[in-house]
Amino acid sequence: MIAVYLLALVSTAMACSCCPPSPLKVKLCAADSVSHVKVISRRNKNDKFALSDVIYEVEHVRVFKKPRSLPRLPSEVYTPSPRECGLEMEVGEEYLLAGDI
Repeated sequence: MIAVYLLALVSTAMACSCCPPSPLKVKLCAADSVSHVKVISRRNKNDKFALSDVIYEVEHVRVFKKPRSLPRLPSEVYTPSPRECGLEMEVGEEYLLAGDI
């Protein structure tokens, strides 16, 4: 089963208060990039001063939208930890990610 999530809509947690989600079409149209990805690996960043605590390595199954200035989208997704309203994804699962680069 393919789990499909939008980056901006996934960030919910009990320990924080996140922005309410906008309609999906609005988010997808406003994003710099939209891609169907498969999560290959997840690792925690060990730098305590880093802005991003979690790094996901992803494979782009299908790119729907990307900036023309980039030959391809990056294979790493940097996000705060889930407790800080960051994105939480499972290795081996597939997602629809939209965001700005």
